[in-house]
Amino acid sequence: MRDYQAESNKVYKRQLKNLEVDLEAYTKQKLAAIEKAAAAGSLEIVETEDGEMIAVDKDGTFYATADSTSFTQNRPDKAAVDRLVADINRAEAQSLKKRKERQAKNGDDGDITYINEKNKQFNQKLARFYDKYTSDIRDSFERGTMI
Repeated sequence: MRDYQAESNKVYKRQLKNLEVDLEAYTKQKLAAIEKAAAAGSLEIVETEDGEMIAVDKDGTFYATADSTSFTQNRPDKAAVDRLVADINRAEAQSLKKRKERQAKNGDDGDITYINEKNKQFNQKLARFYDKYTSDIRDSFERGTMI
């Protein structure tokens, strides 16, 4: 049995390793947001239990809530979107390549008519016994005419 959670965790860690993070740009954006909130007078500095100082808005717009719409001005730059699209396309191409390799290995050149290995075996068994009786009906469906 495969552990899908471990498999997805492995993919996630690989994606994180390949992630190009621009910490300087992030820090600049964060400081600009803090300065904007401080200038508006809605920023409050709070000390946590462990002594860490954090900035919190009084009206809830700085840290987004479910009712907040301030995130709409926070769009990612075009380069980040292009990186995401390239990553998705690369993952899809890899998935398609693996699927083709699997199908070639199993000899599945035609349509996939099964949901798992047991169902595939059952369909093959049905085909062995009943194909001689149903071949003309299947051919009619392929042509689009019913006899």
